[in-house]
Amino acid sequence: MSATGHLCDVELEKNLLGACLADPSAVALAAEHVSPEDFSYRFLGRAFGRILELSGAGKPSDVSCVALSFRGDPEFESLGGESFLRSLSEGVFGPCPVASWAEILKTHAVRRILANEIEESRSQIQSLRSTEEILDCLNEKLSALREGVESSQRSAVQIGEALRELQPILEKSGQGGGLLLGRPTGFRSLDQITAGWCPGNYCLLAARPSGGKSALGLEFALSSAKRGDAVAIFSLEMSRESLLLRLLCREAKIDLERLRTGSLSTEGWLRIPNAIVELSRLPILIDDRRGVRLSDLRWRIRSLARRYSLRLVIVDYLQLLKAPGEKRYEQVTTISMELQAAAGDLGHISGGTLLATAQLNRLAAAEEPQLHHLRDSGQLEQDTDVVFFIWDPDEKKRMDGDPTYIELKIAKQRNGRTGRLRFEFAKPFGAFFE
Repeated sequence: MSATGHLCDVELEKNLLGACLADPSAVALAAEHVSPEDFSYRFLGRAFGRILELSGAGKPSDVSCVALSFRGDPEFESLGGESFLRSLSEGVFGPCPVASWAEILKTHAVRRILANEIEESRSQIQSLRSTEEILDCLNEKLSALREGVESSQRSAVQIGEALRELQPILEKSGQGGGLLLGRPTGFRSLDQITAGWCPGNYCLLAARPSGGKSALGLEFALSSAKRGDAVAIFSLEMSRESLLLRLLCREAKIDLERLRTGSLSTEGWLRIPNAIVELSRLPILIDDRRGVRLSDLRWRIRSLARRYSLRLVIVDYLQLLKAPGEKRYEQVTTISMELQAAAGDLGHISGGTLLATAQLNRLAAAEEPQLHHLRDSGQLEQDTDVVFFIWDPDEKKRMDGDPTYIELKIAKQRNGRTGRLRFEFAKPFGAFFE
């Protein structure tokens, strides 16, 4: 049979099955890429499934053994029984490009599934009333399809190869740089505890209303972008204009309130043009659409991660996302689980981290936040890899004009220790300093 990739589906499937029947080592190669459901020829898929069952049980999966397992099967007998399988096995000559055949077969299978999904969606779309519902429907189908393809394409990695990938990190640590598994956060003291923004992590930054969570999120975004890392900010509360004003004041170190009221000094106005130039160069993407549906957010994160190789995604803030569920607890539980999945997508696609901000239940200013203060759902604590709390223990004692210090509490870290850090917060322009 031909060893080229220019084959119709049935020829390709027969070639692949014949190679598996002739050579047990071909079974593992094929199984890394395709499953029985990927075959368009029904019996060939069944036969491949039987080969996998026999191989998985440690039994021979040659022509005779597979034929014996199908004895009495009407479909098998109608095709010619054992002679049919033998013709497939004997039709393969020399070394076969099994992995290439399997990849092509998978591509054909995805194409068929996509065509079927589009056909089914046509009738389903007719019953949907709004554009949002139509887009949600299509996004959900495409996301499920993409997840299936990506999971089938990811194969196990031999430990030696994995250790070679770890070598640069170990070398950096040996040179005194510390074992920074992720990207720098912009705060050395924080990196020493968390090892930076680790790929695929789902982090939560929580504070009381007006407690500084958006400001610190923007600080993280600026720091990452200034190192050249692409950042996406999903601002569910602030408009794009408000967010840009905050970034501009942070970069120019000017008082936001004075800018809003028109009482900014001449020196302050002179800083703005340079700040605009510097911000314009940064790889920051801003999405300020309100009332975002959860399925749509995950789809957009995946899309932007592919297009821009995102390293950090900030969702501000998660309680404003829309999710199904009769009770708010149920909705936030769904939101948290989907954000955890989105973080996993991000880590796989571009090695990025997802940071979501959240509101705490209302508590007294002097009361230290705890994990049980996370608003609306205990699922947030369960799903997250890292939980940060911002609080100001000196708020009640501070006199007018005193510098503001906030405490960043690492209340949970799945793969490391917890701790506390103290930062100076320049509230007029939203900057944090170690």
